[in-house]
Parts: sequence; C-alpha cells; structure tokens
Amino acid sequence: MLIVPSHMTHIGWGLFFLCCLVFPEDDAVFLQPAKTVGVSKSATETYRAAVYEHAVILPAITDTPVTRREALRNMQKNLDVYKLQAIAAKQLSAQILVFPENGLYGYEFTRDTIYPFLEAIPDPDTVTWSPCSEPHRFPETQVLRWLSCLAKNNSLYLVADMGDKVPCEPDIDSKCPPDKRFQYNTAVAFDPDGRLLAKYHKSNLFHEPQFNTPEPEVKYFDTPFGRFGFLICFDILFEKPAVSMVTHHAIKNIVFPTAWMDALPLLSAIGYHSSFAMGFEVNVLAANLHLPDIRVQGSGLYTPEGMKEFYYNRTAASGPKLIVADLKVLSETQNSCQTVQDHNSGKKQCLPSDTFHEDMTPDLDKNIYQNYRSDQQDTLIMPKMSTQNKSKSKTDSTQHVAEVTELFFDNVRTSGSSRRRAQPFYNRGFSFVPLDSLMPNTMACQGQVCCFLTYELTNKSSSELFVLGAFDGLFHGKYYFQTCAVLRCPKANHNTCGSYTYDSDTGFRRLELTAAVQTPLILPQVRMWLIQTSCKL
Repeated sequence: MLIVPSHMTHIGWGLFFLCCLVFPEDDAVFLQPAKTVGVSKSATETYRAAVYEHAVILPAITDTPVTRREALRNMQKNLDVYKLQAIAAKQLSAQILVFPENGLYGYEFTRDTIYPFLEAIPDPDTVTWSPCSEPHRFPETQVLRWLSCLAKNNSLYLVADMGDKVPCEPDIDSKCPPDKRFQYNTAVAFDPDGRLLAKYHKSNLFHEPQFNTPEPEVKYFDTPFGRFGFLICFDILFEKPAVSMVTHHAIKNIVFPTAWMDALPLLSAIGYHSSFAMGFEVNVLAANLHLPDIRVQGSGLYTPEGMKEFYYNRTAASGPKLIVADLKVLSETQNSCQTVQDHNSGKKQCLPSDTFHEDMTPDLDKNIYQNYRSDQQDTLIMPKMSTQNKSKSKTDSTQHVAEVTELFFDNVRTSGSSRRRAQPFYNRGFSFVPLDSLMPNTMACQGQVCCFLTYELTNKSSSELFVLGAFDGLFHGKYYFQTCAVLRCPKANHNTCGSYTYDSDTGFRRLELTAAVQTPLILPQVRMWLIQTSCKL
C-alpha cells in the first residue's frame, strides 16, 4: 500500500504508481568482487555525493571509423568538462563523483566506428594500478590516465563510463566475435589516490550493436563510507544484476551512470530511479546525459526516503548541472531478506532473499473488495489466480501478455448507495478507469493485477482527466511489469491517456493506492508538482 496522507496540492507530471517486478527463476548470480582491502566503518553518519548531468559533445562522424587520434581529440572535449566538474565537486567537499553513461563519446556507433574510442582496461581484480602514477605501464590508456588523475588531483572517488576491449580467440572461446575481440560498455571506479578499483561490463544492452553482452555479474568497490555496486542504465530493470545485488549481497549504495530516455508513463528517469532506491532501501547515485531534445534528462541522488536532490529540466535552453548532497551511510550488513507488506494484515514481513522469484500471490481477503463492488454483483471478480499457478515455484513471464479484459464493475458502492461510474477503457496496454470526484473508491484490474484507490480531491479542473490504470504484461512487447498507476491524461480525451503531460490544476488531499500483485518486489513511485506530502510504504 502506498499512502500520501498529508496535504498534496497538485499531481503534475502525470504519474503516481506502484511498479512491481516479476522475474522467472534462473541460475543464481554469483558475486564477482572487485579487489578490496575490506569495508571500513565510517566515522560519520553521512557522506557527500555528487553526480553530473552532462551535455555530451558528440563526434562529428560516427558512421565511418576515425583514427585513434581523432577519437581522443573528441573525448578530450568531454574530459575537459569533467575536469571542471571534478574541481567544482571537490570545492563543495564531495567525496564521490559519478559521470553519465556514454558521456565521453555519445551513442550512435557501429561496432567498427566505436573501436577507436575503446581502451584495453586491465582487470583490477588481478592488477593494482594507478594510471595517473604509472601512465606508461599499459599502452593506449590515455582516457584511463585522465580519469585517474581527476580522482587523484581532487582526492575523491570517481566513477565514469567508457568502452573496454578484450581480445579473444574463436578457437578457445566459441562466443568470440569474428574480429577476435569483445567490446563492452564499461563503468570504472577510481579511489582518491587514482587507483583503478573496479570495472563493470553492462549486461543488459539497449539498442547497442557496438557492444557485446557479457554474462551478468555483481561488481562493487569499497569506501570508508560504504560499499558501492555498479549498474549501467538498462541494468536497473532486470533481476540480474540489479535485484541480486541488493537482495543477496551487502550492497547499499548504487553508482548508476545512465543515458536514460524518458518512457512515460512507466519509466521516467527521476521517477523510476528514485523508486528503486525506495523499494530496495538503497542509495542511488544516478548521473544522466542532458539531451532534452530527445527526452534524455533527469539525474539525482536518491535514498530510501525518496529524492534527496535531483535535476530535471526538459527545456531546450536548459543546461547540464552538478548535483551535490549529503547521504546517510547505510548499514553494510548482508541482506538476508526482502521486507514486504502483507496485503491483508498490513504488517511488514521479512522474506528470505532467495525466494524473491517465487510466485508471491497473496491469499487475498475478499473483504478488501467490498467497497469496490456493485450491490447487484452475485460473483466477486478477482484477479486470475488459479491453484495451479500458486503451486508453481517460478513465474513464467511469457504467459503474461497485456490483453483487453473487462475485469471491472459497472457500479461502485459509496456511502451505502450505489452510483453509476464511468466505463473502463483500454489504451497503450493499460486498463484505465476514469476518476470521479463523487466516487472515493475506485478499482481497476488486468490479468493478475488489481489496483484499489481511495482518494479525496481538493478541486478538480473540468478540462482534466485523471485515471487509475492497471497493467499486467509485456511493456514494449519485451519487458514484464505489473503496475498500478494514477495519472493525468494530457487532455480530457481517453485516447491521450499514457501520453506525456507535465502539469495540472487538479488538487488531491489524499491518495491511498493498494495493489494485489504476484511479487514482493514493490517499487513505489511518486512524481508530483508543487507538493507538500509524505510517502510511506
């Protein structure tokens, strides 16, 4: 249940939702630790973190290969910006700084055209090396040297994204490409002495033909103020390594270089990234590119309590920005369970982390449906949960495809009387039910998901349409979500629901959203405009 109990003036950016992730059972992800000397206990209760939203300077040519010198010349333009931001971060007493994905060269490449921008990054699990102190130890590592010196000269931990090339032999490795090299989208971390601490290869690629896909692995590095795990952009949507990292290993901080394009209503940058931090009770240091013309923007420092600091400016005239904030040092004890709330009792329970993938369908109490059903209904409409499904030890996401299903009532009981409510409709994969100010209780269902909303309006603009939406299926035809959402449609027209909208004149005094879903992995997200609110799970 997600409750917003205090004064809320307006819901604007169009989204208030519980996002529930469901994954099939698979082989476990084994920890691949970076070389470390152990986790030191912090002498303070907070640390100062910084992320930089970067307007990447793109190469003039990406469709034909350039020389290494030309590639370095372009990357140097972005590294010069990085240098200024590292100095600024240090002046603000930042202890760790994260730069975005693709921040050195952009994103539109082929396998051959990205190659001059790559470097052979030594394995820090086996090699102790400070590129700034030993610049000639490994050849063609100019970018590593520059990043290492930024960390050393400013005495901070530094995380950046770059390209890694790893030689291979087809006779030895059957996965080796014909050009005899693997190319990886890679995050690297340096300590305040410039030492290369860890590298991580992105394992969930999104339209990146220039890179190879490695086996998922959990990689981290240790600091005096906590252990930090790596995720890069699209990784955050998947069980491996994102969920495994926080449910199986002692990782409470995530460094997150990203080139995130908003995909509303589900996947806005600041909304989804902050929901991950809240849902898994971790700190997320998210650094995005700043390219508002293509909906790529939104960076922040997110905590289990919500958004600590963030930057989201979609106007063409807006610029990049350095974001700095103090974050709590979180406990580094091993996560042995996932805390979830029982749907019926409201009590929180601790589920073993190795059971997160199982079918967690609650034994739903039919009483919760009573306020949402019609007096004329003889049969209570429930989510589709068969005894056979409940006995399965894993969820088969291929069986869940969004369908148009009329799992709604024509009437709803309100204050002892039955009133007619708006008919549900289907758009952009969701089943939507319009909100009516006379109906404080609304329900929407789809597949194995039912969403229950209790709300109170302070005012409602006659030109605005708000809806409760339920989704159980494949987002963009590939990615399985179970979602409950309250959102504003751009116009008072059903066909616009799910499209982009950014402001509102309608006010809510109270919202209480409850979801009946098949998973304990709940990511609560609140994206609002001009709010005074508290949020609890």
